[in-house]
Parts: sequence; C-alpha cells; structure tokens
Amino acid sequence: MEGKNKISSVGDVDNVRVAVRIPPLVSSECDRGCQEAVKHVGESPQVIVNRSDTFSFNYVFDARDTQKYIYDEIVKALLDKFFPGFNATILAYDQTGSGKTHTMGTAFDGELDENAGVIPRIMSDIFEGIN
Repeated sequence: MEGKNKISSVGDVDNVRVAVRIPPLVSSECDRGCQEAVKHVGESPQVIVNRSDTFSFNYVFDARDTQKYIYDEIVKALLDKFFPGFNATILAYDQTGSGKTHTMGTAFDGELDENAGVIPRIMSDIFEGIN
C-alpha cells in the first residue's frame, strides 16, 4: 500500500498538504439503509461525491487504511523537519461525529496499539527522537 494514494510535488516543497479520510458508515446509517456519498476513485488521490463531483487531494484514505498507515504516510516525515527546528501543524477539520477524535487519537487509552492515533504516535516518536 506504500504511496498508493499520494500526489508528489516537484521537489517535494509543498508547504500545505491536504488529506481526506473517508470513514465507514456507522451502524445507525447502515440500519437506515444509507449509502456512501463519498468514494475513493481507484488508487488515485481523488474522491467522487454523490457520483458526480470529483475532487483531488494530496492523500485520500478510506476505512481499510489503518491508523499506523495514515501516520506513516502523512505525519512521520514531519519529524524530519521538526527536529532541525521547523514548525509543523496537523489540523483535523470536519463535521461533528466524522472521526477526528479517532484519527487524532485523543481518546488514547495508554497503549500504542492499532487504535492509537496521530497524537500518541507522534509524541512517542518525539520522545524516542529526544533519547
């Protein structure tokens, strides 16, 4: 799955990159017969909304992509810039109940397991890097 949905920029100098994570339908949506409105377009970093509008991003992740995979693809490389003194910001934005807490990992239970999100993973890597 390495790099499967990433747009590379010339010289890799993009200062802002946008990633989209398409969450699975929750059980109440499945019970009501809802269908996914946003779908990942093949292996490209594009989504199609309501079968009509296509949008491109730097990264697109779906329900099959793990927390670790997402972290490794979009966050871990920021540490290479962070330790020499560059600022890095990761912003999660979406409607209430869309999965930001899960992805960022603010519901961390103390175990760096498959459910650990961005925040506990990067904190672990920062402290490891300091050592």
